[in-house]
Amino acid sequence: MPKRLVLKNTWPPQKVWRYLLLCLSVILGVSGGILWGQGAYLYAKAHLGQYLIVRAWRLSGVKDTAFKPWPWADTWPVARLRIPGLGFDQVVLAGDSGQALAFGPGHTSASALPGEPGTVLISGHRDTHFQALKHLEVNERITLEDPYGRVHAYRVEALRVVPASTEVGFDVGASRLVLATCWPFDGIAGEASERYLVEALAIEPRVESSREGLAMVKQIDLQARYSPLQGQANLLVAIQIFTKVFRSIVRVI
Repeated sequence: MPKRLVLKNTWPPQKVWRYLLLCLSVILGVSGGILWGQGAYLYAKAHLGQYLIVRAWRLSGVKDTAFKPWPWADTWPVARLRIPGLGFDQVVLAGDSGQALAFGPGHTSASALPGEPGTVLISGHRDTHFQALKHLEVNERITLEDPYGRVHAYRVEALRVVPASTEVGFDVGASRLVLATCWPFDGIAGEASERYLVEALAIEPRVESSREGLAMVKQIDLQARYSPLQGQANLLVAIQIFTKVFRSIVRVI
């Protein structure tokens, strides 16, 4: 009479729980690594991006040439926006696309350039670069520096909350500056139904050079000045590639 096979439980309850805890630990570890990588990438991109933008802005004053902050950028610095009363100081980028606004305030190309007649429209995100606008008051002084070092001063005339569909008129007689961001400032991230507008009129025009050591910079070879930017940009690309590769590995696992 053949012997019956006796089935033995090779996975006691203790081992099953240990295995499940091990799998859970691995999943949590990998998830934490992804979140850490994303946070590190965003942090590095933000700070390194600002550094490259400031460098490109300084280089733009050397010659009548616009310098991109990194080789593949579709934007470049066009002005420097300051609000002395708030300690606000930001480089303004060309265009108001999502990519440009991710790194700083953006100048709407259809509006006037700093120093030109009409309206200069600059937009920014309410939770980052334009968060300081919530502290702005009427009669506050704002300055806008163009790539040639000329500073144009404005004084705040009105602070308004308008529907997001409201269009800012560009064909106006007076020279003015309009800063636009989403409203409210403490709103949840996403599409906002209202806009916060800061309207400022030009003060008596004046010209001054605010570039430090501009004459000395002109004596430096541009290629030597620009080469460090390439190295910094390569570091940003390396971080981005590492993050994407890490995500791909996790998907495969």
